[in-house]
Amino acid sequence: MKTKTIQENIQLVRFLFEEQASRDDTSLYDQLFFEGVQLYGPASGQMTKGLAALKKIDRGYHLAYPRAQFKIEEIFGHNNEVVVRWTCKGAYKEGYKGITPKKKEFAIWGLSIYRINKGKIQEIWQFWDRLGILEQIGEIHVHTDPVKPGYYEDLLKDLGMKKYVEKVSLLSRRERECLEFLLQGKTAKETAAILALSHRTIESYFENIKKKLKCANKGQLFSTAEVLKKLELL
Repeated sequence: MKTKTIQENIQLVRFLFEEQASRDDTSLYDQLFFEGVQLYGPASGQMTKGLAALKKIDRGYHLAYPRAQFKIEEIFGHNNEVVVRWTCKGAYKEGYKGITPKKKEFAIWGLSIYRINKGKIQEIWQFWDRLGILEQIGEIHVHTDPVKPGYYEDLLKDLGMKKYVEKVSLLSRRERECLEFLLQGKTAKETAAILALSHRTIESYFENIKKKLKCANKGQLFSTAEVLKKLELL
């Protein structure tokens, strides 16, 4: 996908966060989303379909959390997807749905992935800390348990990023090392010297990596490696 289109997709999602989500405003949703937009998560197996349903959900959030303010911590695009890591601060509205919180203020984080087609958002995957809100306003107490091995990979799969997890699983340890050095700006010759291997061997590694990640050239390989790094898969 052209760099210009990726940047346009990023600007679309940035506009959604800065001009709509933080202002309790769905007036431009018809321009931003497909009529048949699909929303997945944050609960396991949860799927909502249709623009009307999406508007209802977002309005409900703003009724419950009227002063919620979103901040984009990191945003990047790859192909027709935009990934956003965000934080949100706000307060729960006392008495909403009969709940009187012990505390009102909260601060949470989340991860959202948007699939965009022809300038409109077609699919959304969301993960955010719902339990964190309830814990902070004193409605529940959450026991702290260690994160199980593979948790983040399973999360990415649930968020529609299964293809990236599967691609990385094809890479050998040495191929991962080559990608790490590529991201550091090292040439194949410099990588060969660091790993005490021949230049030809390193080039053969990169050829194998390009096939496994389905990249046509080093430029595509670098951008794909950047995404994998940001997703903490490398």
